[in-house]
Amino acid sequence: MIEIMKVLLVDDSPVNQLVTSALLSEIGVEHTCADNGLIALEVLKNDDDHSYDLVLMDCHMPDLNGFKATKLIRRGYAGAEHKLTPIVALTGSSDDEDKIMCLEAGMNGYLTKPVSVADLDTTINSLAN
Repeated sequence: MIEIMKVLLVDDSPVNQLVTSALLSEIGVEHTCADNGLIALEVLKNDDDHSYDLVLMDCHMPDLNGFKATKLIRRGYAGAEHKLTPIVALTGSSDDEDKIMCLEAGMNGYLTKPVSVADLDTTINSLAN
């Protein structure tokens, strides 16, 4: 059983970061924010104590979107220890094409914004068990 202790929240919107951070805090999950996929790769690469148990990844961001960032994480560009770290999409799109793209990129789950605290908690708990 994996216990989710620390989450990397990747989202280019300060408002979305603020809202999702509040939800994570409400359910007692420690987290760090990254503004895009490039920053997320660097944060994970420099995670010497392997403290991130989950990545919440926005799909549509400038510089490096969530789909490409996930593929790079899965290929080991963020360090071999993070190749299998669970990644859950956070997206404003609820269409089937986006869901398929998330799974094809290597994501483990999918949440549509605005995410509720109940959906976030359920998703995190499903990955922890």
